[in-house]
Amino acid sequence: GQDAPLRAWSAGCASGEEAYSLAVVLCDAVGEDAFRQRVKVYGTDADEEALATARLGRYRASAVKGALNSEQVERYFEADGDDMVFRKDLRRAVIFGRHDLVQDPPISRVDILVCRNTLMYFNADTQRRILSSFHFALSEGGYLFLGKSEALVSRTGLFTPVDHKRHIFMKERGARLGRPPFPQTAPAAARAVPPDDLGEMTFENAPVAQIVVDRAGILALANRHARTLFGLGLNQVGRPFKDLELSYRPVELRSRIDQVFNERRPTTVSDVQLTLAGGGVEYLDAYLLPIVTDSETSAVALTFLEVGRYINEELETTNEELQSTNEELETTNEELHSTNEELETMNEELQSTNEELEATNNELRQRTLDLDDSNVYLEAILGSMGSGVIVLNRQLTVRVWNRVSEDLWGLRSEEVEGQHFLNLDIGLPIDELSQPIRAAVTAEGEIVDIRLPAVNRRGRAIDVDVRVAPLRRDGQAPDGAIVLVRQAGEPA
Repeated sequence: GQDAPLRAWSAGCASGEEAYSLAVVLCDAVGEDAFRQRVKVYGTDADEEALATARLGRYRASAVKGALNSEQVERYFEADGDDMVFRKDLRRAVIFGRHDLVQDPPISRVDILVCRNTLMYFNADTQRRILSSFHFALSEGGYLFLGKSEALVSRTGLFTPVDHKRHIFMKERGARLGRPPFPQTAPAAARAVPPDDLGEMTFENAPVAQIVVDRAGILALANRHARTLFGLGLNQVGRPFKDLELSYRPVELRSRIDQVFNERRPTTVSDVQLTLAGGGVEYLDAYLLPIVTDSETSAVALTFLEVGRYINEELETTNEELQSTNEELETTNEELHSTNEELETMNEELQSTNEELEATNNELRQRTLDLDDSNVYLEAILGSMGSGVIVLNRQLTVRVWNRVSEDLWGLRSEEVEGQHFLNLDIGLPIDELSQPIRAAVTAEGEIVDIRLPAVNRRGRAIDVDVRVAPLRRDGQAPDGAIVLVRQAGEPA
């Protein structure tokens, strides 16, 4: 279905390029939202150093641009210097882990399995075992992608070719797995005969402990490593599994086997502690895998991986090291606690400063509003006067030029403000105003009234009455001059 999980496995992924390429292709196909919810891409390899590189998701920009088109590079990678890094929000769907194709159980329920140019490093027998694991790993209708030099797959009967040229195969429905057959219960004497079938020999001599329990609850198979590890005799193969000590010690397996039969899904039991005859302790991970034939789970295969052997002295040494580490962590925690208190104090001080700045900002905002109101009010006053109002500073630079001045001389305020008044080219004989204006800005400046002929912005000759007065602040020396201009004969 469109909402079903989509699982892909890049087996032998090396430094991860193939796994990220799979992620890009699948994200293009289903969209980013569905990719985050549905897709898991597993990248596995036996080389831990290569996996460490893969987990970074960082590659040379030239390599990324050479493998993907420009749209994919921009969509899925972020530039970092000379490198490109796979997007973190999509990186969560790409999972890397160590996996040995020969010894470790395969990842199950996979829809797409890519293993290009890896099988060629194994001999034919090992390739058959790996392909059998791939067949088990793939879901019904799942696809297998192989490299050009890996042609043995066509002769196993496990996969149907989809595209010979591109080496794409589909899981053969109902094909017999390339694993040891699970015979019906037979007399112990018959089971004691050394196997001569190649598949059975592979199972018998596998480096990990493996047993098989059939649908009837019978211990159908137990290889040499399992018999040695759990103290099983050949006469116990063929007996009901529930009657054997292994069914409940070192861990309860009967209910878990029933669960695999009912749910038809693998399960794992980790950190199983097994006490050895020599007094040491073995820690195991148990993998329970359903064996499906004709759409029915006919048996459950149990694989026990030995993940560590510790004697009591080693445990005590480890415990001492952990205790020492714990003390160091406690010390570090106290230091962090002290640092946290200092940070809290600094945070309170910063919060107080921020409140003060906010209060100051509010005051400045209010002053700005008041100033804006004052400016609007002043502009209304200047605009309402019947005279042209021109305000000059001590350098005779125009500071104010009201609307009446604009109407008289045809120059807007933004054109003249900041300009030297005596340099303006208007219809007013400014040269005749030079002396009164310069006198007005002196310490003993006086008010001067004068009538002058002029030409307004329409080119008409008019007479104007001009008053030049000093601009004072609180009785101090003049800070500039005010020039009032009114057309003669008009009311003030």
